[in-house]
Amino acid sequence: MHDAAGGGAGDGAPGSAADAAPTRPRIRAATYVLRGRGAGREVLVFDHVHHPDAGTQVPGGGVDAGETLDDAARREILEETGLVLAGPLAAVGVAHLPADGADPGTVTVFFAAETDDPRPSWDHTVTGGPGAGEPGSDTGLLFRCYFVPLSRAVGARDDHHFSCAYLLR
Repeated sequence: MHDAAGGGAGDGAPGSAADAAPTRPRIRAATYVLRGRGAGREVLVFDHVHHPDAGTQVPGGGVDAGETLDDAARREILEETGLVLAGPLAAVGVAHLPADGADPGTVTVFFAAETDDPRPSWDHTVTGGPGAGEPGSDTGLLFRCYFVPLSRAVGARDDHHFSCAYLLR
């Protein structure tokens, strides 16, 4: 709110922290792709073959402008694993990583989906997709996809990729 002299509610200086727009967290969609039943239940994960420091992940990534969460989740599954899932996605949880310095934080909506893909593992090279060839694009990255017991994912709650896995049964 400005006073009669034109000053702001903060210190009044244009561009000051008091006048800065709040930074919104990045919105992501990630999916636990599941197969099997009971004690044999498994979840799909992948590793970056040439970037092992990235850690084991589930398919997921940013939601593009105008894209629904469901569409983003399906796109990420296809881009990162090569799988096309025709069945429904069920929202299972939301995880928030708070802002940290210049990082605006992240809100990830986790989905669950079923597959009957029988392969124990496969390599997938990311090709095309939105932003292909732009800085930060995954195009050309090689991912090693494989299934792990769901119980292992549930036990990894400290890893944000598996922070909602305990909700799966």
